[in-house]
Amino acid sequence: MSFSATAKDELARTIAEKECCATAELSAFAHVTGRIDLKGKGNFEFYMNTEHAPTARCMLKLIKTRLNTNAKLITKENKLKKKHIYTILIDDYNQSRNLLKKLKFLDEDGSMHFEVSEELTRTECCKIAFLRGSFLGSGSVSDPEKGYHLEFVASTQEFADGLLNILSEYDIKARDIKRKEAFVVYVKEGDSIIKLLTMIGAYSSILELENIRISKDMKNNINRAANCEAANYSKTVDASIKQIRAIMLLKEKGELEKLSPSLLTVAEARINNKFASLSELVGVLGGKIGKSGLNHRLRKICEIADKISDEL
Repeated sequence: MSFSATAKDELARTIAEKECCATAELSAFAHVTGRIDLKGKGNFEFYMNTEHAPTARCMLKLIKTRLNTNAKLITKENKLKKKHIYTILIDDYNQSRNLLKKLKFLDEDGSMHFEVSEELTRTECCKIAFLRGSFLGSGSVSDPEKGYHLEFVASTQEFADGLLNILSEYDIKARDIKRKEAFVVYVKEGDSIIKLLTMIGAYSSILELENIRISKDMKNNINRAANCEAANYSKTVDASIKQIRAIMLLKEKGELEKLSPSLLTVAEARINNKFASLSELVGVLGGKIGKSGLNHRLRKICEIADKISDEL
């Protein structure tokens, strides 16, 4: 089961208690899934489609118990996609009209509206219910193992703008984009996705996402540490090779024994411990000289060798 389906399963188990929240949730759901089927002579049917069975049952219960409207649940098989389509149908003209008025799609004069209703999203609980309905209707979350991406797909720019406004009120960073005939509102930041899922009540999904985030952060930290260690080791090896070449050149030209006792001791320690780090060389020398002093003497040996090489 996908991460999105798991989140929706959890959300669909909770039915809004207050009528105002139920109306806001159903209005959002209708914005992204609703359709009107004209029957002639001014009559029409109103229906909503979803591929998620628990969501269909949740919305059907909202319509019947919270909005006192008769509705049917019809199941059809989409053989092409090998999925089922669940249709919530209000086939009575008067009940369809009354429901559309409650959801703020229809005015008394018959004018249709597709923007997000300020009246239905006036309070915080109704705003959150609206976000729940939007997610249940057209929301999706990518597999957190692959990346962080949550999106809503709308059929109108008005709905996308209204959704962006609500998300911005909660400091959730979202953007929108036109994708073919649809308007997509998306969130890319992990923190914003967690905040949104927390608000709408997908708590189990949040725990799973947090576990994945922690695991990914640990892996990234381990990789960074390993890369840093590898880089440091590479620098140590490169420096050692340069120092050994310098010492061998001095030895070949009979100049090694002419070094001061302090430089000669360091040169011999390096030759006998070719790929030791500075810290390890300090230990070899009995701690009589620190890393800074040791590094200074090795640089001095290289400078002497470079001078002799230039003269040659």
